[in-house]
Amino acid sequence: IRTGAFSGLWFSLAVAVAAIAGGYAAGLAPSTARDVTIGTLVVAAALGSLPWGPWAAHRVVAAPAFAAAAALAIAWDDAPERLPTVIGIAALAAAICAAVARALDVRAEEGLRVWIIVGVGLFVITTGAALARIDAQVVWAVVLLAAMLAARFVPQLAIEVPDQYLLDLERLAVTAWSARERPSGRRGRTVVPRQAVEDVAQSGARLITAAGVAVMLLAAVASALLLREATASVDVIGARCQVGLSGGALLLAARSYRHVGARAALRAGGLACWAVLAVVLFTRAGSGLATATAVVPVVLGCLVVLVAVALGRGWRSAWWSRRAEVAESLCAAFGVGSVVVAAGLMSALWN
Repeated sequence: IRTGAFSGLWFSLAVAVAAIAGGYAAGLAPSTARDVTIGTLVVAAALGSLPWGPWAAHRVVAAPAFAAAAALAIAWDDAPERLPTVIGIAALAAAICAAVARALDVRAEEGLRVWIIVGVGLFVITTGAALARIDAQVVWAVVLLAAMLAARFVPQLAIEVPDQYLLDLERLAVTAWSARERPSGRRGRTVVPRQAVEDVAQSGARLITAAGVAVMLLAAVASALLLREATASVDVIGARCQVGLSGGALLLAARSYRHVGARAALRAGGLACWAVLAVVLFTRAGSGLATATAVVPVVLGCLVVLVAVALGRGWRSAWWSRRAEVAESLCAAFGVGSVVVAAGLMSALWN
C-alpha cells in the first residue's frame, strides 16, 4: 500500500472529524464525555506522529490537527476577546506536534514545516496582541493580510536548489589569480542527476500544496472573524473591503499556479472570503440599494470570467493575462490599504 489520492482524502476527512470533535468538546461542560474526547484526540495526535506504516507520509501531516483540536477543547473560553488567544494556543500545540513528527521522520517535511511556521506565527500574533491589549479585530485583519501576501511570495521560496548544482566550483576557482587552466571535456562539467531534479520539483510541489491549504484555511477563518468583530460603521466598511479585495487577490493569484492542488486551494480560499462577505451583506443589508450594490459587482465579475473562458484561451492569452496581473496588483494594493480602516485605526484616531 502506498500513499496517494485515496490516503490524502481519507486523512483530510480525519482532520475534519478532529475539528468537529474539538469543537464539540469545547462546548461541553466538564464531564466524562469531554475528558474522553480530549483524551482520544491526544492519543490520536501522539500515535499519528509516529513514522510507522505505509501511510505515514500523510498521517503525520494530519496528526497536528488532532493536537490543535485537543488544545482548543482544553483552553476554550466563552469570552469573545479571548478567542484569538485560544486559537493561538491551539496553533502552538499543532506546531509542537509537527515539530515532534518532523524530528522522528523527514518524509513529510514540507507539510510539517508549514504547520510549524503557521502555528508559531499565529501564536506569536495572537498572544502578542493579548499581552499588548490589542483588539481581536486587529489580529484578524493582520492574519488575513498575511494570508493574502503569502499567496504571492510562497512560490518564490518553494523551490530550493542545492548550491552545488547552481555553481560549478571547479570553474569558479579559476580566476585571474590562479595559474590553473580551466577544465575541458565532460569530466570538467557539473552534471545534475535526473533524480535530484525530480526530488526538488516534488518537494516544491508538496510545499506549495501545503501552503495553499494553509492560506485557504487562514483566509476563511480570518475573514469570518474579522467581519464579526468589526462593529463601528467605518470599521465595517474597511473590513468588508479587505475581505472582498483579499478574496479577489487570492482568486487572481491562483491563475499563476501550475500545481492543481495549490490552485484549487487558493481558489477555494478566495471563494470562501467572497461567500462570507455575501452572507454578511445579505443578512445585514436587507433589500434595496445596498443589496443591489452587493449583487451587481458579483454578477459582473462572473460575466467577465465567462467571457474570458468563452474566448478560447482564458487566462492563457496575453491580453487577459496582462489584465489579470493589473487586477491582482490593484486588489493586493487596496487590500493592504484597507487594513488601516479594518483594524479600527481610523475609529481610534477619531475618538
